[in-house]
Amino acid sequence: MTELYPVVEGSVLTGVLGYGGDAVLLCSVNGECRLLLWVSSEEAVNVTDLVEGRGVRLPSGGVLPVVSWVRAAPYVHVRVCSGLRRYVSWVARELRGSGIAGKPVIVGVSGGKDSVTALTVVDSLAGRFGLRVRATYVYIPFLDSVRSRRFVEDDLPQRVGCDVEVIEARRRDVKRYLKWRGMPKRGRRWCTYFKVRPMRDAMKADRRLLEVVADRVSESPKRARKLLKVASERLILAGRRFRPTYLLTILDVIDIVRFVNAVHPDYSSGYPRVACALCPYRSLYELGEEVFRDVDDAGLIEEVLRKEHSARYARLGIEFEDFTVRHLWRFEPRTAKLLNEVASKVSKDERRARLSGEHIKLIIKELWEGKLPRAHVLKDPWEYPDALLKAWSEGWLAAELTREGLKPLVKGLKANIS
Repeated sequence: MTELYPVVEGSVLTGVLGYGGDAVLLCSVNGECRLLLWVSSEEAVNVTDLVEGRGVRLPSGGVLPVVSWVRAAPYVHVRVCSGLRRYVSWVARELRGSGIAGKPVIVGVSGGKDSVTALTVVDSLAGRFGLRVRATYVYIPFLDSVRSRRFVEDDLPQRVGCDVEVIEARRRDVKRYLKWRGMPKRGRRWCTYFKVRPMRDAMKADRRLLEVVADRVSESPKRARKLLKVASERLILAGRRFRPTYLLTILDVIDIVRFVNAVHPDYSSGYPRVACALCPYRSLYELGEEVFRDVDDAGLIEEVLRKEHSARYARLGIEFEDFTVRHLWRFEPRTAKLLNEVASKVSKDERRARLSGEHIKLIIKELWEGKLPRAHVLKDPWEYPDALLKAWSEGWLAAELTREGLKPLVKGLKANIS
């Protein structure tokens, strides 16, 4: 599952981009869509014609589930706010009488756009409500990005005006998990335990503490289904869960992060999101040769990869070179085998259209360095969930909300969002 990004050329919206697993969905506003598969960190190959139902069907009978990798909530081209100050004022009005005044608040920070936006908004609200803000970054040795830690520890506090506490998971515990359970997998991320435990412990220790949740309604179908219910009750604070930014569109978030000059270096490098260096949910193009230089102990990771390949992947006919170059450790063995077969097959077909990793990087970098596209700004942010829900029910992959109403941009792709 993924979030659709706008494709912008000269401040004009020309399409949408979805990424997930090792698949890329690229659609133009005229409705033409291509599904591509990464065959290396530098190149993706068009496999649109091979997709049947859930994915690419192999002669062996297996199905590579590429459709689920790029399934997304609709992209609605609109702005919920015209800028940080106005949005903070709107949230403050919505919080009147909520009982939030004087409460301690904890924000989990990754350095990514959503957590940085949430921290920025909460810190801006702190003076109005007497909030005691605690920002926390959890670092996972051996898996996490050293570059991200430097950004969060050294750069981010200066840019958002709030100190960030760095908590490092115990190295011996992470090493034990790596040797016992192998690398984290898609659908089996044991590393999440280390990320969330400090937050859970803090919430248990102080029953007055509010947890800031930086999820947004358009991030994925799963989050859309959950957060649309919250939005139907017009809630920003529900119990101890504080969601100050869940109504924001991707354009709003990018604008706020750019406004406070807190753009993570991964975005500047053309990557769509911030994650651990060795996160299994990274796409192959996000895992170039430099990734092993961005972790604490590349030697330990190679040791774990060799052991895991020998124990679970080699017997399926997956060569160690393919296992490492294509980073097949991200997937369970059966899916890794199917992916390797499809990637090997289509990469040799010279008739198939190619797309370079550099092309995708330019699309992402344009959002962080170029002029953002023009979009209608809502007077009432609560209008956005209704527009999203309508686009979803109509089966539109992308739509634009204007003063005249909602109009489709990419139609007839209901399978991508069901």
